[in-house]
Amino acid sequence: MPISSRFRKKRWWRPLIWQGAAVLGVIWAFWAIQHSGYPQAALRGIVGAMSRVSSTFTSLGLNLSGHFTTSDENSRLRRQIEQFTWQMQSFEHVIAENQRLRKLVNAKLPPAHRHLTAVVIGRSPDTWHAQVLVNAGKADGVMLDVAALSAEGLVGRVIQVADHASTVQLITDPQCAISCLDVRSGAFGVIAGRYNGEAEFTYLKQNADVKKGDLLSTSGYGVFPKGIPVGLVRRVKRVASRINPEIEVDLMGDVDNLQELVLALPTGEAVVAPPP
Repeated sequence: MPISSRFRKKRWWRPLIWQGAAVLGVIWAFWAIQHSGYPQAALRGIVGAMSRVSSTFTSLGLNLSGHFTTSDENSRLRRQIEQFTWQMQSFEHVIAENQRLRKLVNAKLPPAHRHLTAVVIGRSPDTWHAQVLVNAGKADGVMLDVAALSAEGLVGRVIQVADHASTVQLITDPQCAISCLDVRSGAFGVIAGRYNGEAEFTYLKQNADVKKGDLLSTSGYGVFPKGIPVGLVRRVKRVASRINPEIEVDLMGDVDNLQELVLALPTGEAVVAPPP
């Protein structure tokens, strides 16, 4: 540790400065009074007064030195508390990340597919496109139309692929349309994104057997494998003047707060249909 840093830390020199200043003041006053021609009794009184003043200044110097030392100690403790708080927040972030990744590892994939965990590194800034950029690309085996999942279900599909990054179109994108079916009744329809960041189950007949709480999953028609959970029916509104019922959907995956996701990469293995 440099000498100057050691001096600043211990602060032992501050009382000496105050004491030295007081002593020099008394000596100067005594010399000035002796050469002024005042009576000795007056001189003793003045010298006594100056001594008391000197003692007062010395005491004040000690008090101020203690005050500065306490202030420095408080500042040091405050910095330690801030450092500990930052470390605790970092630990909490790591714990939350581990919990999310553990859930992703346990995500159920269709047959003949393997996990590839990717981190979200960007998001579309406008409200017209619900898309995210992830840190996995061609070098990792990613292809167009690969399904993107959270721990709960489908969240989108890959629409652009670079060597080490890919763009995923989320279900809530207004240009996204996914062929789905009602698991309970088998009714077919399309889950489409809305401009308000939600999704709807549409292109069904007015009398389609769809009820609140029904699970909707991918139908197997199109680019997605069959059976991936997509959402739950939140509300069914049937209007006589409309051809299709209005069906609102609560998506299984939290597309608004994605930080990591799983890409379901096909392994190339043949998928055998189960017996009827």
